[in-house]
Amino acid sequence: MNYEGVDYEVTNIGKNAFEGCINPTSVIIPNSFTEIGKEAFQNCPGLVSVTIPSSVTSIGDNAFYYCSSLTNITIPNSVTSIGDYAFYYCSSLTSMIIPNSVNSIGNYTFYYCSGLSNVTIPKSVTSIGIFAFRGCSRLTSVTLSNSVTSIGDFAFLDCFGLKDVYCYAENVPTTSPNAFDSRISAMTLHVPASSLSSYQSKTPWSNFGTIVALDGETPVLEKCATPTIAFDNGRLTFDCETEDVEFKYSISMTGGQSNTGSEVLLPSLTPTYTLSVYAMKEGYEDSDVATYVVTYQAKKGDVNGDGEITISDAVGIVDIILGNNSSGN
Repeated sequence: MNYEGVDYEVTNIGKNAFEGCINPTSVIIPNSFTEIGKEAFQNCPGLVSVTIPSSVTSIGDNAFYYCSSLTNITIPNSVTSIGDYAFYYCSSLTSMIIPNSVNSIGNYTFYYCSGLSNVTIPKSVTSIGIFAFRGCSRLTSVTLSNSVTSIGDFAFLDCFGLKDVYCYAENVPTTSPNAFDSRISAMTLHVPASSLSSYQSKTPWSNFGTIVALDGETPVLEKCATPTIAFDNGRLTFDCETEDVEFKYSISMTGGQSNTGSEVLLPSLTPTYTLSVYAMKEGYEDSDVATYVVTYQAKKGDVNGDGEITISDAVGIVDIILGNNSSGN
């Protein structure tokens, strides 16, 4: 059969197309694509960055489900729908700009995206699904536009860091009693002055600890400076241009098994440690995440000082001691 001259241009990434792929860290989707199918990149733990072209109009259910390393993704204005569970457990995702073209946020869409620090819901969105932002523990503020009419069950459950909700809807959105976390009494709700009494009389809005009138603008928080990391003789120290910050860090290891405590056993000759750290401060937006990679190699010769060169000399101990301003997750 002669296929010459026939155009086989692909326009969508099909269901389960790259599910479970471990190796790809960066994906650039060609301009000819219009759809990212269901479960397209589900369980791709190594995926860090995705570039979506303006030709794409929809992101399917579970599209990036459990892409735990995904930190960088931009959704273009061409996208009108984001499916359920689309970014479920994308725990490394630190920021997300939802374009004005999106009409609704589905169920479990950002479930346990624990790295997200703030979210603005665009004017085009009218509904937020159940469990949409559950477990977004670093989320400090949420802005809801005047177009939002409904918020589903447990949409903001376990958002432990949520302090401010800015709701521009003059008509109080239909909301389940458990849409917000039980810590709602410690949060501040900002609403239009003309609707203040309406919010004060309807649950769960009336459960906010403080309800105040909007001044017409959403406050923009200053962002903490990105930390710098220094390494010297087994000691990792952090510094930040923003004063009096708290550092949050995590350490991962390849080439061997990770353990808790101040000592890490290196079971191979060339293990690699990757440290991630960000700075946080009350009244500030969390900083960008800084990373640092340390690779150790066993010394030649008698490492353990027993007078002999044996297999035990291939084992090293690293004592990772962090600075006084540091604290673990």
